[in-house]
Parts: sequence; structure tokens; C-alpha cells
Amino acid sequence: MPEFKVIGKGVPRSDSIAKVTGTAKYTADISWPRMLHGAILRSPHPHAQITGIDCRKALALPGVRSVVTADDTPKKKYGGFIADEYPLAVDRVRFFGDEVAAVAAADRETAEKALALIEVQYEILPAVYDVFDALKPDAPLVDDVVGKNLAYKYSIHRGDIESGFNASACVVEDTFQLPTVCHGCIELTTCAAVPESRESMVIWAPTSAPFMLRNQVGATLGIPTAQIRVIQAAVGGSFGSRHTIKAAIIVTLLARKTGRPVTLSLEREEEFLTSRPRMAAEIRLRMGFAADGTILAKKTDITANNGAYTATAPLLLETTARRADNLYRIKNIETDVRLVYTNRASSSAFRGFGNPQMHFAIESMMDMAADRLGLDPVQIRLKNATQKGDITAHGWKITSCDLTKCIDTVTRAVDWDGRGPARKFVPSGRKRHGLGMACMIHIAGRRKPTGFSGSNAQIKFLDSGKVVIYSGEADVGQGCSDVFRQIAAETLEVPLETVETATLDTLHCPFGLGSFSDRVTITGGNAVRMAALDVRKQIMAIAAAHFESPEDILTCENGVIRCLESGQTIDMVKLVRQTITDGGGMPLIGQGNYWPPFEEYDTKTKYGNLGVAYTFAAQAAEVEVDLDTGHVKVLNFKSAHDLGRTLNPLTASGQVEGALAQGLGYALMEEMHFEPHQTQDLSFLEYKMPTMMDVPSSEVFLIESIEPNGPFGAKGVAEPGLVPTAPAIANAIFHATGARITSLPITPQKVLDALAKLAD
Repeated sequence: MPEFKVIGKGVPRSDSIAKVTGTAKYTADISWPRMLHGAILRSPHPHAQITGIDCRKALALPGVRSVVTADDTPKKKYGGFIADEYPLAVDRVRFFGDEVAAVAAADRETAEKALALIEVQYEILPAVYDVFDALKPDAPLVDDVVGKNLAYKYSIHRGDIESGFNASACVVEDTFQLPTVCHGCIELTTCAAVPESRESMVIWAPTSAPFMLRNQVGATLGIPTAQIRVIQAAVGGSFGSRHTIKAAIIVTLLARKTGRPVTLSLEREEEFLTSRPRMAAEIRLRMGFAADGTILAKKTDITANNGAYTATAPLLLETTARRADNLYRIKNIETDVRLVYTNRASSSAFRGFGNPQMHFAIESMMDMAADRLGLDPVQIRLKNATQKGDITAHGWKITSCDLTKCIDTVTRAVDWDGRGPARKFVPSGRKRHGLGMACMIHIAGRRKPTGFSGSNAQIKFLDSGKVVIYSGEADVGQGCSDVFRQIAAETLEVPLETVETATLDTLHCPFGLGSFSDRVTITGGNAVRMAALDVRKQIMAIAAAHFESPEDILTCENGVIRCLESGQTIDMVKLVRQTITDGGGMPLIGQGNYWPPFEEYDTKTKYGNLGVAYTFAAQAAEVEVDLDTGHVKVLNFKSAHDLGRTLNPLTASGQVEGALAQGLGYALMEEMHFEPHQTQDLSFLEYKMPTMMDVPSSEVFLIESIEPNGPFGAKGVAEPGLVPTAPAIANAIFHATGARITSLPITPQKVLDALAKLAD
């Protein structure tokens, strides 16, 4: 095991003090001279034709500076995969809360008063909310882009599914219902747009993809990207909701029209209405097993609620359809997917990106099969677990994997031995305890079939001794800024406290794709390491000239360069300072460009190595179920995550612990309700999320498999931590009671209903 100076050390977040003391600058904390306040007028109908908009009364209100509608835009549709959305509704509104107009005024109160004065004439249209109703031939058409309510259809066929089922000793099938879930970020989405000279615009936003946001604003409003600069303010939560921010487009429109800085902050109700929640889906799953537990076939049918606009939903649904298949050695696979337009808020990215939905189904079914076959749920997973060196049914190349160790670690931690097949561990009394576990696979650095999939970084070594990292990859709470510092400090062999990460600003930072697909540590980290190596190479060449010695007899440790032949030493900072001052004041600049190695990928069959690497995990839960009330309490939780090499155990463990809280909410309480079209949960009073009283004691084990493609062997851990949480809890409930619940969240009423069904 190599010795590192800062890699593998628990480094506190550099922004932690600012955030806990309230001195961190979020967009809402920043003000500019002559700043205006924006507000958005939203549709009160789920589906309606706009027949007229009269803004005259709003414009006459003292303090109002501008009102914008679709007529102030190029009326150009945009979308990540299907261009089906306008910044402001042009002809129709398609869900309750759709954006119709926006106001800029001297203060927020005036802006809200102006909204009430805008007169919009609507012609109500038939609406559809249920995916299966939307697929009927006579269903109202939500969008005219695809000419039907089927936004996206996708199928996979691997191996021989029929022969797999024919050879099976046990076939298990069931239907799983997954709810719509809100991100629940504490920070309200706030964006600001500030006009600058030469028609340029500076946008401040808590975005997870600044360059993507810049390009989207430019393309949608017809502004050259050279005239747009995006600066990432402090971020108070993202989890996928800040991937694309429509408010940034609207606030830019207001700032361009008024010629003044405009800030726009959504209210909590607006967050619930429009923040593009986790996709609801119905999964029909059928699996065949040999008598020894070997998986012989898997057939899946997924129907998902897209909402009114597609955003990232097609790619998200491909993740649901395919990723979990690579967790186990499955050869015979058939999957059919349908993404359906409805008159509800659009679904999009949420931590796990479609992976939690399918893992709930498949990991529940693994326990169902174990019960039918009389096998231990752990053994059936070990029997099928993917291993290092495997090429999966979808062509994924597993270059590092310690799934087996993850399973062994968590089951030892909960004293699994002796538990045996499901329902064996049942104490007396009206409260039953149970143990359950589940596994997961996630991606680390998703390759795009075409175009750039990597990352860029620049490092400046200043005459002061300060090392500054410039990266286009966003820190949205996962701690990549400090991981980048560790990578640079380790590579340059300088003290960590001399290294900092610059504010993400598209004017000064190199291009980056953004924070998604758990890609930032592996791709962004590789780019930072390459930039640091570039700087180090320059420094060692300068040192060789200084000592008049070849580079191969020089060493560097703790910021001191030594010539092994003469024994002479020089402080690195002194050498750099001397070089910069003698050379005219230019800092040493290193460039890093990491582009994942090319892999063959068939865009039609979706076969090929999709990721730079893959992460694995196992989680185990101990629950207590009250048979009288149906209440489920999670007593203890163990998580083992294969993350390659641990770069910062403090941050990595914190990410898993935070993911547990989100996974607990997904499992037991979180769900957005629509009756039938309007979101009923418009505050944290109605929308139930776990508090510190609900989160159990937990223990996190960081399993190091050392990924050859990662910086210092790292992969990632931030996004997938919640993926197996819900099925682990569901399996524990089954073990405690014998009740198998296949819809989330698992509420007390669902538990009581399942127990009553058992009694019948």
C-alpha cells in the first residue's frame, strides 16, 4: 500500500465554517445597485389554450419595470433530448404551475402584486394524469412534438429469454409502484442576471452544470454564448434539481429587457410545483432462477410518468432499464420501456438518476426468490454477484469490483449468521424485528456515445506559493473542491493549505460538463491530476537547470527539491517565485485534459462499455415493525461501499450518511400527491421528510477496490448511496412480518393492509 501525504486523510470541507456560521454567499445573499426583483406568473390549469394576455394593468403599477411573455422570446423550444418546452408558454399551458409570464419590479411585494394584475384568457382543454390513461387512443394529446403521448420507447434483448425461463426451477413475478419524490433542498432556487458592458450578461446561480446552463440560456434566448458568463454561487442542495434551472432563463430575459440587475427567488410552493421531481414508474418484473439460486432470465416492463416536458427523462429511463442488470451475472434479458407524457410537472434527475426505482424491484425480487427456494438472501446474491474482470450482458467492463466484500462486510456487521431464510428471526410480542439487505451498482463517469465525455483543469502556481485549481466541474455539496485540492497537493507534494479551488466561473474556468453520473471525482480528478503533473514537470525542469543536473536524479518531498548527486536542496516555492520574478511575473500554468479511453458502443442496441468505472455497495437494515399501528422504525443501518480508493474518508462517509437519510425517506414516507392534477404537498408541513429523530444509528464501511482508471485509484460514492436503501428496508420488513410490500413509500397503512392480507 503506497504512503500518501494527504490522499486518504479526512480533510474537513473548506467551506464548512462559512456555511455553518452563515457567511457563505448564496445567490440570495448578493445584491447589486439598482437591483430589481422578479416573479413568475404560473398557470392555474393543468391544460389550457392561451387565447390572450393583457399586461397593461401590471405595467401601470408603480414600481413595475417590465413584464415579459412568450412574445419577448424567440419562441424557440428547448430540451435535453426532445425540444418540447418554451421558457414561457407560447400557445398552451401543460401542467399546473407552467410558466406564463414574469415581472421585474422594485421589490418582491410589488412584483407579486403585479402578477395578480396580469389578465390571461384560457380555454380549458381536457387533461390526462395517469400514464395508462394517457396511452389510450382517445386520450388528450399533451404535446404535439411527437404526435402522441408516448414520449420515448426503448427495448433491450440479450440472450434467449424463453430458454432461460424454460430452464428455471422457480419463476417469480410481481409489479412494483414507485412514487414521485421531491428533492427537498433547503435553499430556495435563486438566480440573478446582471447586464454588463458590450451587451454581455453575468448569471449567478446554484447550478450543477454552469457551462450547460450558459449554452442553454444562449440557445433559448438567441444570445451568443460569448456574451454570457455564469458564476456558481454557494449551493444549498441540488441532488439533480439544479442540473437545468429554468428560472435562470427567465431572469436573464428580465435583465435584458430592463437593462438592470434582476434577482429571482422561487417560493417553497414553486419548488414543489416545478423542481422536476424523481420519476414515478410502474415496473412489472419477472425473473427465473435455477434451484441453486442462479439467475436464468429477467423480463421487465417499465411505464414511467414523464410529466409535461421531457428534460433528461429519456436518459434517466435508460438507466432504470439497464443499470441494475449489471449488478449480477444475468445472460438472458428482455426489457421494454415506455415514457409517457401527462399533464403533471416534468420528471427529471434526482440522486441515483433512475437507479433507485429498478433496484427496489430487483432487490426485492432477489429476496422473494430466496424465500421461494429456501435459500439465504445473502447466498443468492453471492451466487450471482458480478466480479472484477467480468464483461456484463450489456458489454460493461468491470475493471474493479469488491461487491462480494461489501456483502460480507455488512452481513458480519449485523450478525447475519443464523438468520437463515426469511421470517426466521421473529421475537415474541406485538413488535417484530427483522434484518434485510440489498446491493447496488452505479456508474462512475458515464461516457457519451459521441462528443466529449471527459474533463479539463488548469492549475496556476503563483509567486506567493499559492496553488489555484480552475475546474469546470461543480461542487454541489459532494466535496469535489477539497478532493481536487488533495489530488493537486499530493501530486505536487506541497502542503494542502497552500492549495485552493477557484470559484466556478465560465469566463475563467475551462469547460466542464457538470456534476452528474458520479463523474466528477474520476473524470474531474483525473484532469486535475494531469494539470498538477504538468506543473510538476515544469518545476522539475527548472530545478534541473538550477542544479545543472539531469531531472532523473532529483526528488521532491514536502515542498523541497533535492539533487541526489550533490545533496543540494531548494524550496519549491522559492524556486517558483524566483522563476516568476526573473521571467517577467507569469505564473507557472499546468493544463489537464482527461478524455476517457474510447470504447466501442452501439447506439442502436445500447451494447458497449458505458462507464469509465462502476461502483458497488451493499446495505443492511434492522427494523422494528409495530403490528398494531403498522409503524416501521429503522433501528440500525450498515453500509459498505466500493469506491475504488478513498480520497477523503470524512467526506465519503458523510455522503453515504446523507444518502441514507434520503433513502429512508424514499422507503418510508416521501411521496408527492396529486388530486388529480395539482400538487398537494406545497410545504414541508405536508411533504414528510426524515428528521434527525427518524435517522437511525449507522456505520459506513469504505471498501477499496483500487480502480485503474481513477485518480489514485478512486471511483466515486456521492450519488449512489441511497440506491439500495429502500429495498434493504423492505426486505427487513418482510423478514419481520412475512409481509411483502411492493409499492413505495411503505406507510403504516400499507403495512397494516399487507398484514391483514396475510391473516386472510
